[in-house]
Amino acid sequence: MPSNNPKAMESAIETIPTDQTLYWNVDEPAAENEKAEFWKKLRSFYRTGDKNTDEIILESPALIRFLKDEKSPYPYALSEDLKIDLNNETPLVMLSHALSTHKRDHRKKFKSQLVELVDSLNRLLKLENPDQEASDLKNTYDFADELIAFDKIVEMIPHQKNEMLQGSRMSRIQEIVATMKSGLAHYNDLVANIILDKELKRQMEVHKLFEDVRLVRFSEDAFAEAQHLFIEEMGNFTELIKSYRIALLEVNGEYDEDIHEEYFHHFNWHRFLDEELSLFPPMVILVEHAYLFEHLTTFSRLLASNLPINIVVLNHQKVSNPNKAIDWEDASHQSRQELATLAMSHRNVKVMQTGLDNPELLLAGLHEALKVTSPVVCHLSVPTESSKSINEEILIAKAAAAGRYFPKITLQPNSSLAENSTCDISANIQKEEVWPLFTLKAKNSKETEAMMDVGFTYADYKAIFPEKAKELMTIPSKYYSDLLIPLSEYLLLEEQKLYGVIPYIWLVNNQNELIRAAVPYMWVLSCQERMEFWNHLRTLAGGREATSATSTEVPLTDTATHGVSSLSEEHLTKIEKEALSRATERLISALLSEDL
Repeated sequence: MPSNNPKAMESAIETIPTDQTLYWNVDEPAAENEKAEFWKKLRSFYRTGDKNTDEIILESPALIRFLKDEKSPYPYALSEDLKIDLNNETPLVMLSHALSTHKRDHRKKFKSQLVELVDSLNRLLKLENPDQEASDLKNTYDFADELIAFDKIVEMIPHQKNEMLQGSRMSRIQEIVATMKSGLAHYNDLVANIILDKELKRQMEVHKLFEDVRLVRFSEDAFAEAQHLFIEEMGNFTELIKSYRIALLEVNGEYDEDIHEEYFHHFNWHRFLDEELSLFPPMVILVEHAYLFEHLTTFSRLLASNLPINIVVLNHQKVSNPNKAIDWEDASHQSRQELATLAMSHRNVKVMQTGLDNPELLLAGLHEALKVTSPVVCHLSVPTESSKSINEEILIAKAAAAGRYFPKITLQPNSSLAENSTCDISANIQKEEVWPLFTLKAKNSKETEAMMDVGFTYADYKAIFPEKAKELMTIPSKYYSDLLIPLSEYLLLEEQKLYGVIPYIWLVNNQNELIRAAVPYMWVLSCQERMEFWNHLRTLAGGREATSATSTEVPLTDTATHGVSSLSEEHLTKIEKEALSRATERLISALLSEDL
């Protein structure tokens, strides 16, 4: 018999077997009056969500077994010497690694070039003290000691008295040498500037996770203050790049005052080449999901500024809590506020949204984000500090993507819809389907086997969590009826086809018995909203507006198995177009709201 201990369900999904035979009970049909009374309660439950019972759901979603992977990607090797496990600090460790790698790959060669330019300019200035100059060079640029033989450089410097440089040119060269030395001293060890959410700073010892990173406290608004900090830091860095460019012209004898003085007088970072902009120490805003949505106005203003700032958003929320005043889920016909769609209103923003179930995908995304020369939003679903195992956290992350609650999204800036490259959802399971389809096989007490293709919906994802599963209502087999329809099919039916029909999902207990569980209307609404959002993403990704998500179920009944006629392609297209239209209307409404 199933365990009556709710605590046992907290880790139940981790122990679900994937290779055992499933069964369904075939009980004698209840008497007509008993069945009628049950269905009266069932329909009331569908409308109100009130079961009028203390029933505790101990079963798990039957389809979750298809998302299990026997081999965990953790511990994940970031390098030969560093392996990490999955926990709430995993994305920060990955970010630290990505920042260090970015510094090494993008700045080592540039710093060596600056040292060589300083040397060449010093030759032009007729340096006369080789011993002292060798010492000064080595002390100033000790980070490049392995790259440059300073004593050899000094031997190459001419020290005899020669004709002095023209006064204006000498002043210019002295100024750019001083600027480059100052810039090297400032940016040599600085990997990045990180602006922290105050709450996050209290929750984690972030300073221990990063090396050579300046952690910035903010007093009011992280997004507004990041803009001010960027302008200040970029102003200093612009002087370094300007001096670098002038130095190249001077060394090659190509500097022309009549042409270049005017150009560099108005020089700013918008004139940077992409290679030059990638040399700027990344600026990263690290915030919690809730903080961002409390500061939507300044967040949107930051994206509109087109500043190359990385915003890493940590989302610990696994399922939305019902709140009829403000929440989309289980409340009304509202749309959930999606960070990805908010960013889509700014065509210059790159977006990466993913969980931690695929560390390789996440790390590659962070590396790419640091290369982008426009705003970047990295939206990450991360674990909370809990007793859940690594395998269970991985399974939850996979289910969140499969149920279209937290799909994996990459949004490329400055792409054309016509090129079908604006939005990439290829990392999601069965991206061509509205809901991923899995084939369940089960036997009854007479060993009769049935097979059915069932869609893994947002409801299947929610049912993972005991606190949400208790909102379902199980249906004993003696009350089965043809009016029970799989939720994935129910969501595609016309309104006229829904009279008296009750949607359900499949659960399985620890005896491998399949059980139908009715979902309330409030769950249906949230599933419809997730379906519409997913269809919107599919359209942006260049897919068809509608592909069939029909269940080809051979239904499990009390007496026999028989087929169900499929919905027509034309009918499905009509339904999904209407769903896409509603999703687009909601998106436009959200983007035009006063909060933005």
